Amino acid sequence: GTPWKLDASYDSWTFRRSTSLPAALGGSQNLVDLTYAVGDLAVGYRVDENLMLTLGCERSTIHGHYDPGGIYNPLAIATNQIDFLTRDLVQTNPYFKLDWNVSDGVRFGTELMLYHTVDRVPTSVTPGPLNGIGSTAHPFSWDGHRFGTTLEVDF
Repeated sequence: GTPWKLDASYDSWTFRRSTSLPAALGGSQNLVDLTYAVGDLAVGYRVDENLMLTLGCERSTIHGHYDPGGIYNPLAIATNQIDFLTRDLVQTNPYFKLDWNVSDGVRFGTELMLYHTVDRVPTSVTPGPLNGIGSTAHPFSWDGHRFGTTLEVDF
């Protein structure tokens, strides 16, 4: 067979809960209108029967309104609105994986994943007291990386 492997996946979830509560009675906390989607595309190459190298990219989005803790209540009350964007994120995660069958019953793996997260919520939507401590636009924009290893042993 071919030494190449192609993996692709996509999932999407929508969570909705309507409310008749006004902003002053916690309507913004009670309302849920959130969509999450994630896709992954990876290409692997089997160097030999014991070693697989994989390059891939995962991309996810989350969009909508979700405020169970009420951190957007000051904004909801000030604007008398309960349905506004609290989440609008795009995260792109390229990665490299190595899977090695060390011997019968022993497997080692390692993965390096980079994270690039962009918060696209309008700057007028801020958590916490309006213009107060902790009231920042785009608190979820960030970049980072993760390096992980696994060791599996069969008994």
